[in-house]
Amino acid sequence: MKKKVICLYRVSTNKQVNKEADIPVQRETCREYIKRHNEQYGDEWEFYTEILEGGVSAYHKNVEEREIQQVIQIASVYSEESFVLLAFYSDRISRQDINGITFIDKLYRLGVEVWTVQEGMLKMDSETDRLMMFIKFWGNNNESRKTANRVFAARKVLTEAGAWTGGTVPYGYTLEPTGEINKKGKVVNDLVREPKESAVVKEIYHKLIYDNFTLNGIMEELNNYGLKTKKGCKWNTSTIKNIIKNPIYKGYIAFNKTTQQGEEHQKATDRNQWILAKERNPNYVIVSESEWEMAQDILAKKSRVYQANLRVTTDKTYKSQLLLAGLLECGYCGTTISPAVSSQWTSEKKDKKTYIEYYRCNLRAKGAKQCKSKSYISAKKLEKAVMEQIYAYLDSLQEIDCTAEIERMIKEETCGDAEKLNYLSKVHEEALKKKKALEEEMIKSIMGDSALSKENINMALDNQTKEIKELEIEIEETKEIMDTKNLSMKEMTALQELIPIWRDVFDTASLNIKKHLLSLLIEKIAVTGNKVDIHFKIRADQFWDKVKQHEDLASDTMNLQKKDAAEKYISSYKDGRSNLPHHIMP
Repeated sequence: MKKKVICLYRVSTNKQVNKEADIPVQRETCREYIKRHNEQYGDEWEFYTEILEGGVSAYHKNVEEREIQQVIQIASVYSEESFVLLAFYSDRISRQDINGITFIDKLYRLGVEVWTVQEGMLKMDSETDRLMMFIKFWGNNNESRKTANRVFAARKVLTEAGAWTGGTVPYGYTLEPTGEINKKGKVVNDLVREPKESAVVKEIYHKLIYDNFTLNGIMEELNNYGLKTKKGCKWNTSTIKNIIKNPIYKGYIAFNKTTQQGEEHQKATDRNQWILAKERNPNYVIVSESEWEMAQDILAKKSRVYQANLRVTTDKTYKSQLLLAGLLECGYCGTTISPAVSSQWTSEKKDKKTYIEYYRCNLRAKGAKQCKSKSYISAKKLEKAVMEQIYAYLDSLQEIDCTAEIERMIKEETCGDAEKLNYLSKVHEEALKKKKALEEEMIKSIMGDSALSKENINMALDNQTKEIKELEIEIEETKEIMDTKNLSMKEMTALQELIPIWRDVFDTASLNIKKHLLSLLIEKIAVTGNKVDIHFKIRADQFWDKVKQHEDLASDTMNLQKKDAAEKYISSYKDGRSNLPHHIMP
């Protein structure tokens, strides 16, 4: 009975699938090898089927997650048949040492022989065979690591020098030949700004920073005006967020913004892990550095982690004309107070209506018995009462220097997180050591020197890997919490510099800028009947005693410094407003 041959062809990227030097050559070489084998051994093999894996990394992806797993399924179902797995080289089967050896061991237990065109039969009969197999797959794994390291190092050097290293062209740019030829004989391209797309990028930043739009709001605007992404698709919030977070728009080429998570997924890396060009390229600049940094702060404040831990209010009702939208809370039930609209006919013919916006408790809106709040809260009266309190509060803060106390508060806030991060890091380090020990035990098991079975070691390795991943997720979340709390300190420090000229800025600002300024100043506003309780982010009464202790040390120089800082703030603010990009939308 002839042995049925299953041929495996694999390439690491989708770009290689249809190239001459890859899949077609592997197919032709394997078919030729079957023919030569039959000539030598007397027509022993016959071609059965082929498994094609296009764009699959054998380094990042386990065998169990790949199409090659079909070989085990076929051999299990047709157990009366004899099968051969044939590949061009062993690295086509796997580039993971332990995972690859375990897979081949399973095949041999099912009676499946494993052959490669370059190496012949991969044997597992003796301890020497197993050792040689481990060395072979360890070499495949090591070569992948070396290749990855070489590519990373090369891209790092080029990126730091400000060179475009290829990849997806960011929205807002296009490629233009430089006239230079690289070592491979290919034309070197560089990024240049594309006028229409650059205008859209400016509009995205403008909407987020100056008009206080949410990502959903920006998405709706772009789609409503028929604008398309680089791929010709409709806009979504992920695409917009990626544009806002990309430092290319402030003039810096960046690399390592994401890391590979398995075969198909990538994870965003921390900003401090990015590799940036050492110098800013003015030819790439679409938005100013200050606008880009402000956009990062706004994105952080809108994140779930930031809101969950600091309870920062963001304006999700940007379409509302009411000033306090997104800041109000019912003092009776704790539910959000939101804008509402009433309408009435203004003509006898009932062809015209007037609309009046007011505030209403969300729970009260569901039924009068559920909350004692008023069914109608006058916007004019409430906003007047709130602004009177805000102006009085700012007057009381004029002479207070809260910087030291703010730093102390944030340090206390993040102390517990720092301890937790330190503990998690130690546990993570121990977990990595355990995993390494298990991998060493697996090698002993392959050599027949371990009292534990490969199945038990595999199970323990899987559990340990899962534990490590969970720890890494918890570590990242803790880091994010600490980062957002540090952002809060920066926000409050900036607020103190703004206090002396806050009223002037506020009175002359547009509605959405007013909303943004209020969100910087206020945590929440509780409304209980006619009583309004504003929860400010800086409490003057908490700091007054501290300030009194240092009042004698205050000098004219310090006052001048504070005045200069305030003037710089208002100057940059006005410059930002006067230099806004021309709107690309009607």
